[in-house]
Amino acid sequence: MAGVPHDLVERLRRAFGLSGYEARVYIALLLGARNPKEASASSGVPLPRVYDVVRLLESKGLVEREPGGWYVPVPPRAAAAAVLARVEEEARRRARLALEVVEELEEAASTGGSPALALSEGSAGAASAVASVLEGASTAYATFYLWPEGVARVLSAALRAAGLGELRILHKPGGHVDLPLPEGSYRACELDAPLVDSVASRERAVYLYWYPHPGGSTAAVSVGGWHARVYFESLDSAWRRACGGATGTPGT
Repeated sequence: MAGVPHDLVERLRRAFGLSGYEARVYIALLLGARNPKEASASSGVPLPRVYDVVRLLESKGLVEREPGGWYVPVPPRAAAAAVLARVEEEARRRARLALEVVEELEEAASTGGSPALALSEGSAGAASAVASVLEGASTAYATFYLWPEGVARVLSAALRAAGLGELRILHKPGGHVDLPLPEGSYRACELDAPLVDSVASRERAVYLYWYPHPGGSTAAVSVGGWHARVYFESLDSAWRRACGGATGTPGT
């Protein structure tokens, strides 16, 4: 965008969990774009897409519709509060999901059908756990909501070490698949459904967690048996529904 440093657009995108188009249109509105044509000209976003983008920004609490029908930006500090509210809700949702999974695992353990379960800590341990999922698999899936840089590095290291056939990535709509992965090593597709950070083959699944304290750290919870198999099959079904088969978008 003219007059706006590219790194500011990128930092806004990452900090607020926006797509590139969303970040650019939000900044264009902050700079005074008064209608769709001005927003398109200022942001570089194609005019037909501007209408969809402002509606997405409205759903995220970052813009408001004026009586005349166009949109104005929410002030940056208020926008940050809206982002924090979304992050907190996502954290609560993931906590509920974790508790549900724990209850299922405990129930399975009580009937003697518990999958092998292991915890790995640190980037090296997490990369090793992911590599064990990918090693020799003809197909594996990875899902993410907002992959932090540390988790992305773990997956990249594991991919380089494993003899994987194909990795398919499912990510949220508007998510940005910009990962330090080997060229051509994955395919990506959007899935409009709740997602966690995970990697799964038919035999094993790993759930990845990132603790953003100073220095950061990564942990991986690995499961096998029926849990991994059912999880893999659910992802396989979702891929075929959302992506129309096994094609997707080649990774670059």
